[in-house]
Amino acid sequence: MDMKKEVVIGLQSTPKYLPAWYRYDNEGSRLNDMCLEKNENYYFHRCELGILQTHISNMLGLDMNNSVLVDMGSGNCQKTRMFIDEILKTKSHLAFYPVDISHEMLLDTCKKLSDEYAEQLDINPISADYETGIAEIKQYTCSKLILWFGSIQSLEPDDQVRKLKLVKSVMTAGCSLIFSVDITQERDDIMKAYNDFHGRQLFMNFIWRLIREEKCTINPDNFDLEVEFIKDDSADKMSSVQVIFRAKRDNSFTLPTLGITVNMAKGEPLYLHDGPGISHKYTPTQVQTLIKRAGLQLVDKWVDNAEHVR
Repeated sequence: MDMKKEVVIGLQSTPKYLPAWYRYDNEGSRLNDMCLEKNENYYFHRCELGILQTHISNMLGLDMNNSVLVDMGSGNCQKTRMFIDEILKTKSHLAFYPVDISHEMLLDTCKKLSDEYAEQLDINPISADYETGIAEIKQYTCSKLILWFGSIQSLEPDDQVRKLKLVKSVMTAGCSLIFSVDITQERDDIMKAYNDFHGRQLFMNFIWRLIREEKCTINPDNFDLEVEFIKDDSADKMSSVQVIFRAKRDNSFTLPTLGITVNMAKGEPLYLHDGPGISHKYTPTQVQTLIKRAGLQLVDKWVDNAEHVR
């Protein structure tokens, strides 16, 4: 993926947008970790951890003796460490393939893992977007346990299906995929999770990254940051958190490194995601539809006590 080209396409589209993944450079990854730590109302991460702490032994039904571990959107590998620890209880060595779009974050995490696990963990970092990462993993024909926690729901709905189909294409006999989705439907819970100070700082990293990397002349004071929950119970769609940088007045800004000027009219939205939302929320029927459309087979499922995560 040509990241700069994707940014230009988004800013020249109608309506204008920035791809959801753009917030995750090294600074965005740091802000995301801070959001998970500081926002007591951000339920998703804690509920994921709760499920893993309770059910991880049941999740490891795959024989890992001749298998490798793959982590899509690895981040700081907090959840993945739980799998590594569990696997290494019965295995002396594990090959691990973390995939992350933030190169700096990936290298920093891999160094920490290398220091922690030494010869027990053979780390093969893949600094790439999901599609490129999946293509690279395809060359390994051994059985794989593929983890994909949380980030699939930040993709545009049709792209979720497409990426899951790509994952399916690299799964040979004995492979398993474990992924998580947000099944919360309560607006108050969702707004507290996404519209707090730390969440808004993470969203602002879209703009700060434009300024840092592209020397963008955008003035944040010319915009309001809006966060809203859009509910949709349709079987083939899903609810979503929508994030908009809306112009308070007519203004324009240039991106010298990309060679473009962007004109914004008063009230015009700049969406901080491609597709209907930056994070999607699912009903059980929508989860089933997603799995069916991707051509996958549901073997088991786990839900936290508060029914936030599945």
